[in-house]
Amino acid sequence: MVSLSYPRREFLQFLRHLKRPITVRRNDVYFMRCELIATPTKVIFKLPGNEVYLNIVPIGCCKTVFYFKDFYDAMRKMDVPDVSIVIDTKTIKVNAVTLTAKTDILTKKAAKEQKELPMDFLNEDMHDLFTQRTIKSKDYKLKDNSRTFSAYEVSLDVEHVYTRLKKYNIDYHLVDQFIRGNLKRV
Repeated sequence: MVSLSYPRREFLQFLRHLKRPITVRRNDVYFMRCELIATPTKVIFKLPGNEVYLNIVPIGCCKTVFYFKDFYDAMRKMDVPDVSIVIDTKTIKVNAVTLTAKTDILTKKAAKEQKELPMDFLNEDMHDLFTQRTIKSKDYKLKDNSRTFSAYEVSLDVEHVYTRLKKYNIDYHLVDQFIRGNLKRV
């Protein structure tokens, strides 16, 4: 069993300022799974594309996965100044609210050895979106300018524009044709 406590107001500010990955719609971010990793020196709260480091020393070490919406709703319902989180093997208890979670209790040695914990709950395609990799090959160029873009950047921009315009019944292929129509292959 692992336990920790943190000021509620600061924790909610962290959660409100998390950036949303562009591939995730505004409503779907609440149904994403997140991780809470307690190491001997700090606590890491992870959502895809986000990491929040809490400078507190927990009692015990673990890695737990749960749904963000349940956790956020439990945090908002509380009126106490400090959030008390108790993590067990199948549950995570946020003050008086009990949520289901998948937890691996770590020994102190195992927690120290895990420098970068994989986002194993994401599928491979989504994991590629959030890894920090540099794109060296530029596949497209603006027709009237010398600026170049990779195919990866173009596809992310198409997805971003489509998510914004789909409420107006704009087709994905129409957005793709419009953006790629202003580009030429390098």
